[in-house]
Amino acid sequence: MKLKPGRLTAIIKGAIASIGAMALYAISLGCFTALMLLVISMEEGGENLPSSAIRLTQSIILLSQGTGFVIGSVDLTITPLLLTLLLILLIAQCVRKAGGDLISWAVGLVIWVAINLMCAGGVPELIGGSPLAIIGKTASVWTVGFLIGALPGSGVIAAVRVAVRERVNRRFYDSVLLALLLTGTMIAVALVAGLVVVIVWIARDWQGMATLFDMDGMENGSRILTTVASCAWLPNLMIWAVSWLLGAGFHIGELGSFTLWVGQAAGLPPLPVFGLMPEGVADDRVRLGLQCIVPAIYAVIALLAMLLPGPLKVRPAAFGDKDGVKSLIVTMLCHLGAFVGSTVVTLALYAGGFALSNGGLGTQRLAHVGVDVLPSLQVTARALGFGLFAAWLAVTVVLAAIYGIHWIVEYRAGRRPSSPADGTKVKSETKDSGKTRVMSLRSKEPDSRPKPRSAAGSTGRGKDSDLPAGPAGPDKPSSDAPDGERRPRTVRGVEGKGGRVPRSVRVVRSAGEPVKPEQPSKEENNDNNQPSD
Repeated sequence: MKLKPGRLTAIIKGAIASIGAMALYAISLGCFTALMLLVISMEEGGENLPSSAIRLTQSIILLSQGTGFVIGSVDLTITPLLLTLLLILLIAQCVRKAGGDLISWAVGLVIWVAINLMCAGGVPELIGGSPLAIIGKTASVWTVGFLIGALPGSGVIAAVRVAVRERVNRRFYDSVLLALLLTGTMIAVALVAGLVVVIVWIARDWQGMATLFDMDGMENGSRILTTVASCAWLPNLMIWAVSWLLGAGFHIGELGSFTLWVGQAAGLPPLPVFGLMPEGVADDRVRLGLQCIVPAIYAVIALLAMLLPGPLKVRPAAFGDKDGVKSLIVTMLCHLGAFVGSTVVTLALYAGGFALSNGGLGTQRLAHVGVDVLPSLQVTARALGFGLFAAWLAVTVVLAAIYGIHWIVEYRAGRRPSSPADGTKVKSETKDSGKTRVMSLRSKEPDSRPKPRSAAGSTGRGKDSDLPAGPAGPDKPSSDAPDGERRPRTVRGVEGKGGRVPRSVRVVRSAGEPVKPEQPSKEENNDNNQPSD
């Protein structure tokens, strides 16, 4: 059966990617291993260590994919995560250069597993090195690297993205993207925090590591190369440091326990890296501050995700805009859903990291080295809850306060009684065609024009003399009362030929005097008696 040119090309690409990635990784690792063994044998003497470089390289290749081995008196099962990460990135780069599809993945997987089984055949001292376990672990590493190299920019991802945008609600799509972005950001923040903690450990306890080098009798060259080799387990230390920073801590089997409260060890093997293990923090305030670092950073990240410009930015809507208020409520619920989803995914990644960073240095008291997964997940969930949901609640409270203040202002404005601008109300009744009207007289400021004075003087007693009843009409009181006296409160008027004139008596109230009526003048009586039109 003749193969099509496209399938043959895919098979060749998969084989090239698999063989090329393993060749580059094995050659680089083998050269460094041979150099390290050569320097150690030259400085320390003893047997010809470089002769065992090939076997040690094969063992490290399998160890970087999760299969432990026995080296001397140490049963090493702690996976060097830095080598694992470099191997996955190398596979991804080779796949990206060669290109690949499903056929390329299958061919490369077969070749990759076969090469690793060949390496396992040359190292009989494997721990958990059954063929099925080796096949499963190596296949997982190849698959992850292949997906990282082949999926970005592929047509499958573009088609899935277009289909999702067409069939999924826009807000839901934005919420999922926000959750993924938050997850990546928080994992990166945790790793950076762990790296900073490890650097602080090194700066504070490098003398302990130097003491262990002296106990092992290692010279400068051996110290340098051994330190460089120990960097392969740097991500493991970073993950342990994150657990330590959050309050859970880690332990070295049954011989050492390290938390923020205590740091003690007894009977540990003389490995130089154990000289970097931290002590407990004596000051309660410093310990509390260290525990609050990661939640505070997570809270800032959540606030930025909610307030920065974007499709899900939070902005208060106008008080009377019902559609805007509904949109704001939906946006806040989308943020809440994104935070919940991000928390779940982040906890899953934390659990995977904690499990992968653990291992053993023996079979008895050093059988378990690393963190306890469940306590570490509990403190991580607490940090995520305090950070993300405290930020969401803070924004919710601020928005509720804004709308509450608006509601109170509107409520008070609605309950305020309607009154004239100067707070006074004057009623007058007029008779027009047998009907009575009530008029409200309003004025912001008292009238500053001169007012007519009665012939009786400032007391307001006696009859009006030659002065008219008041040219200003009923809209303005005609009494000029001195200080301490009250102005007329009501004026009754009637429409006639000569205009609106007072009909009944005017009442003037003065302090300390009884109320006396002021009699209308003779001219006013004549005007009142005239028939109206």
